[in-house]
Amino acid sequence: MDFASITAIQSHRNGISGRHFYSVFFDYIMEGQTHKLIAVVIPGRGNCFVVSKDDPMFCWRGDHFEHDLKEAVALWVSEKFKVPIEQARKELP
Repeated sequence: MDFASITAIQSHRNGISGRHFYSVFFDYIMEGQTHKLIAVVIPGRGNCFVVSKDDPMFCWRGDHFEHDLKEAVALWVSEKFKVPIEQARKELP
């Protein structure tokens, strides 16, 4: 994956008792061009949604980014909440 950078990761609750999810702002390089993208990452397989920050009507294939984004989120969770990386990865299978 050609991430130029991950600029922000944040965890969210979906209402009071809804499933939690993560938003990820990142830059992606494709064919020499940098794209600013936003992902919503939800625990579980196949739960990664990616849109263009500049044009939210333009979506990208979430499955193309899912593994790398979940790894980035797991590292963020591990560092932010001081939990072992293995524990953070289990939350985002």
